Amino acid sequence: MIRRITAVLLAAMLMITAAAAEKDDTAARLRFEIESRYHVSVLMGEECTDVPADGFELQIMPGEPSLFRWLYHGENQYAEVLRGLDRALSAYPDGFFRNFRSAAGDTRLQFLIGDRIIRGGKNYGGMTVSDADGHSSVFLAANAEDIEASVHRALWYVMEARILFRAPAVLKDWKNLNPEGFAYEEEESVLPEAAEDPDEWFVDEEAKQNEKEDRASVFEAYMTGNSALWDGRPHLRAKLDFLLVRIQGVFKEKDFGR
Repeated sequence: MIRRITAVLLAAMLMITAAAAEKDDTAARLRFEIESRYHVSVLMGEECTDVPADGFELQIMPGEPSLFRWLYHGENQYAEVLRGLDRALSAYPDGFFRNFRSAAGDTRLQFLIGDRIIRGGKNYGGMTVSDADGHSSVFLAANAEDIEASVHRALWYVMEARILFRAPAVLKDWKNLNPEGFAYEEEESVLPEAAEDPDEWFVDEEAKQNEKEDRASVFEAYMTGNSALWDGRPHLRAKLDFLLVRIQGVFKEKDFGR
């Protein structure tokens, strides 16, 4: 009886491990398609360990493929992250990612996929690191609640770095789009009493922390197709229009986004 149970368990483990290996093959195929279609670089799992992170940790679970990885992820494998990444990148204008190539044609934009991103004890869906030479790394977590939203938000950070490099003063008037007397606060922002409903000015609470998060929230909402957000909210719409004009000015894209 014990031998029979052991045999059944071993067979089940072998089937699960084989299925996990098949998913890894799917991930490899998806990676190749993304790199070919968008001319970006994609790293997964232990391939990411030598890429420096800045103030956060990209955690990689051991054993790939393995029963442990299968049980940890369930259906949320790297293949699912890659599908979300592909959907997100497809929302950008054709050829947009040529903006992130060197003069020699080499990509300066890479995506790194791990299991979790931890900063300050909290989980994050995505993080970015950009250097002075124009190289940008977008870190993505397999446990992200919304991988497409994480991609768009992370890409805004990359784009903002490029915008500020090319035109340092182009975002300086952003503060004029907030209610008079408003000040960003990392912990909690309070709008002036005379200000309208905060929903008229900010996408979410995170947007009230600082200018960078405010712009990222607007861009993320726009790229995820939340069209109803702008209806009847002229202040929010003004922020979106501000960003689109700056994007078009720096990246020369006439029909950007959705």
